Amino acid sequence: YMISLVQSQDSEHYSPDTKILIITPPVVGDRVIQQLAKSRNTEPEWYNNRTKTYADKAIEVAKAANVTYADLHTTMEDVVADYRKNISSTDELEGYDNYLIDGIHLNANGSTILFNLLHETIANTWPELIPLTSDPAPNTT
Repeated sequence: YMISLVQSQDSEHYSPDTKILIITPPVVGDRVIQQLAKSRNTEPEWYNNRTKTYADKAIEVAKAANVTYADLHTTMEDVVADYRKNISSTDELEGYDNYLIDGIHLNANGSTILFNLLHETIANTWPELIPLTSDPAPNTT
């Protein structure tokens, strides 16, 4: 609905020059979420696989509306998988805490991943929006 507000010529909010970028949710660090729930004597309310479902839906919506998207979830999964490979870990829950403060919210390293993904997506889709002096943030992996 919100996309059609600016894309539909019939809408009073029609704005053909408006750029729309959908960002998938980041990963969730299941281990931290489980520990937090245990400390509160509750069950975890959220897991990474549930977030993946939302990420997939966001991409589906973006494709259906023909708008640009940045797949932060997959990008972070790839970074975490590379981290596990580099330390020879087979623990599927290993590595998320390098990019998340509390299992959900991005820390500085996670924010750098998001910044670089957005920079790349915008530069590839709308290069006129990237200043000539703009460089991606240093890699944190």
